[in-house]
Formats: sequence, C-alpha cells, structure tokens
Amino acid sequence: VSQSRYGVNVSGTAVLADSGAFYRLSNVASTTVTLPAAPADGSCVAAFAANRLTTNVISRNGNNLCGLAEDMTIDNPYLPVQLKFRAGLGWDLIL
Repeated sequence: VSQSRYGVNVSGTAVLADSGAFYRLSNVASTTVTLPAAPADGSCVAAFAANRLTTNVISRNGNNLCGLAEDMTIDNPYLPVQLKFRAGLGWDLIL
C-alpha cells in the first residue's frame, strides 16, 4: 500500500480501510477493501478498480452496506465507489 496524489495504491489482495481515504485497487487479482468496524457518523471511504476487474469486494465489517447485511462486489470497474457512514443506518453510496 502506498500513498500518491491519486489516493492510496493497493497492490495486495486486501486492505483495511481508514476513514477519509481513497483506495486505488491495482492488484492483478481481486482486492477486498474492509470498511472500518466502528466508524464515526459521516465517515467516508472510496475505492476505484484501477485493475479493471469486476470481482473486487467491499467488506462491510459488521455494519449494513446499502441497507443490506452483505458485502458488495464492485462489478463496474469504470466508476469509483464512494461510501458514507450514517449512524444507525450503516454505509450508503454517495451519488
């Protein structure tokens, strides 16, 4: 994992996300971004599939993700995924 002006470059298959970070997924294999387990209200995390795979995963780490108790597969590698945590609701997509 390395920081650049384009975000945090993730060259491995897994990363534990920090609130406020933007992750550039560049591994040739799928990468799993695990969201913070106890985020503050309003925390944001973003990821972009620079590896152009449709199998990268956002792991919810115990909180709801888009109203569901399941992880999210990034199936469109051309759009960044931006998430915001809302206390009592979980992680939602920022459009």
